[in-house]
Amino acid sequence: MKEINRQNVLRILELETILQQKKLDAQRIKEHQSIEVKTIYEGEGDERPSLGMKVTFHFTMTTVNDSERVLESSRQRYKAPFSCILDSKQILPSLEAALLQMKRGEVANVVIPSHLAYGKDGYANIPSDTDLIFRVELLDFTLHPKRERPKVVDL
Repeated sequence: MKEINRQNVLRILELETILQQKKLDAQRIKEHQSIEVKTIYEGEGDERPSLGMKVTFHFTMTTVNDSERVLESSRQRYKAPFSCILDSKQILPSLEAALLQMKRGEVANVVIPSHLAYGKDGYANIPSDTDLIFRVELLDFTLHPKRERPKVVDL
């Protein structure tokens, strides 16, 4: 009987964690409705990444005013795809919101308004009040191995 209760508690905690994650994903997408994701190539299946997952993607960043001038590119800078954990503050939250909407293999242009990018302060070679375009190819996403599972107290 004790083992059944422990299994039930584990499953309930796991389901609560999943539900909370889905609520956060939906909230983040809703907050960033002014982000425009224009699909160029449809991805595979229906699965999409969620917060806490490791995503691997190529990107090229330009501006709305000058789409020929590349500001940043994973292929140029890193010579490889870029990987990060969603919700770890490694990339713009608005870019994360776009990645949460994409499928594995999808290629899209993501238009991010200035106020959801670097705003009036700008950043490095990005001028202030600049709307950005990210050309993103989502290669893969996986559950990050260091993601903690909920702790269970033995009853």
